[in-house]
Amino acid sequence: MMELSNTFLIDRVTFTDHSTIGNLYMDGDIFCKTLELSCRKANLMGKLAIHNGRYELQINDEPTTPLEIKFGFTLPTLLNVPDRTFIHIHPGNAPLDTEGCILPGYKSDIDAVYDSRNAFFKLKAEILKRMGIGKTYIQIVGGI
Repeated sequence: MMELSNTFLIDRVTFTDHSTIGNLYMDGDIFCKTLELSCRKANLMGKLAIHNGRYELQINDEPTTPLEIKFGFTLPTLLNVPDRTFIHIHPGNAPLDTEGCILPGYKSDIDAVYDSRNAFFKLKAEILKRMGIGKTYIQIVGGI
């Protein structure tokens, strides 16, 4: 039986003035695509994509953050992101669907990911599985 990795990897590969598209790796294989804010140009709130780094993931037992309450279910949260709070992984398709979070999807295009809800729930299940073994992380590389 293959040992599960406790770290997911986002390797950012496509950069526009509106978004950053990456590949999310799980156990060495591409699991899905990701969309974040642009690494090159700040959005209207002055925010860019998340800084490169390794962040511990947490999932609450019930919705507590404003975005979780809006969605009606818990979301994976990145802990200790510099200058940010409530950075989640959640469903969405385009830069307007995020204020700084990570949007997963199975397909991508310029400034968009698709089939996000399915990718989100499968990714969340994999994160929960690994959290049952121990601390789980997401490593972000490329861009800023």
